[in-house]
Amino acid sequence: MEVIPAIDIRNGKCVRLYQGDYDQETIYSSSPEDVALRWEQMGASRIHIADLDGAKEGHPINTSIVKNIVSSTTSDIQLGGGIRTLEIASEAVALGVSRIVIGTSAVENPTMVKNVCESVGSDTVIVSVDAKEGYVLVQGWTRKSNI
Repeated sequence: MEVIPAIDIRNGKCVRLYQGDYDQETIYSSSPEDVALRWEQMGASRIHIADLDGAKEGHPINTSIVKNIVSSTTSDIQLGGGIRTLEIASEAVALGVSRIVIGTSAVENPTMVKNVCESVGSDTVIVSVDAKEGYVLVQGWTRKSNI
């Protein structure tokens, strides 16, 4: 079993949203980079990063922080949040992340996911399903789908 610690980034800080509610946020650190280094020192070989701003806005926002984490750790980094086009997926992989996580586009544009798998390799792609009350949520937990 692999335990993968997560770092949720919003407004440049390490946060946790209560049940995906952007109005109910707890800030844990002003330095996601320091949190990543702490996880790595505790033995994490992989760290999950969620760009919450990116998930909500539809494109990555905290790219510079992700780049700093990739360059300052030896852990494999997987990134989700706002990866909704082939171009954005390719840019995320170019940052040095080992895996990209796709949620909204898996629901709204499955062909895009297929194209990303063909372009960057299917072993690089994770499809994420966020659900609440029996429905898949998209756009950073802000909209309920029909699925």
